Amino acid sequence: MKKLYGADGIADSVDFQLHAAVRFDPGSGVDPAGYVCPDEASSCPFTQWVLCAMGATNTTVEEKVSFLTCFDTLNELLPSNKTLQKKAETCAATAKLDYSTIVKCHDGSLNKKLMDRALASFDKRFPGAVGVPDIQVNGVEIKNYTDYNSILHALCATGIKAGACKQAEIVV
Repeated sequence: MKKLYGADGIADSVDFQLHAAVRFDPGSGVDPAGYVCPDEASSCPFTQWVLCAMGATNTTVEEKVSFLTCFDTLNELLPSNKTLQKKAETCAATAKLDYSTIVKCHDGSLNKKLMDRALASFDKRFPGAVGVPDIQVNGVEIKNYTDYNSILHALCATGIKAGACKQAEIVV
């Protein structure tokens, strides 16, 4: 995502929208709030830090992409909250976000508000099963989301005027 966002003219030509994949499972039995997120421990600890970084600070899309790609790169399978907090601190510095605001959010009531908002938004936008990440261009899902060139091709095929489109071999 960072490479795509940084490609010549893409950030200025594309409306990047980032959504947290938060679902509700009252039968989870572990999390009283019922939050479940793909590839995460119960209560979505990874997502909570990301939402606080993006929702409690005044962030640009570039800063969100910077924090998320840093945090995702540092992610481990089922990390402890202490590990995630250290990663949040590192990535806040990388993205130039106010770490103290992120911690205040995470440890306070804003965290639950952001999780509830993400849950409502995700259920409304993506009812039913959806893969994560779910990359869409003009409402059409890009199936080969792991391939930079496929996503760039789909973006350029919309007719955007980005330098990266001139450099890419676009076959329609």
